Amino acid sequence: MRLWSEVTGRKGRYEEISWDGVVGAAQDRAFGEELADMFAYSSNPGYDGGDGSLLKAADLRKLR
Repeated sequence: MRLWSEVTGRKGRYEEISWDGVVGAAQDRAFGEELADMFAYSSNPGYDGGDGSLLKAADLRKLR
């Protein structure tokens, strides 16, 4: 948020909101639900599945 504020010259702040808050803020309910689900998934289990089993480039390089 600090970097965004410096680049845009506008003040900003981080505010965590609930799933219902995301849905309610969207103009279209279906879009809001999709967006809220995406944000929820990125936190739990996370894009790597949360268990550390995601292969990364460094893991593949070790197999050479």
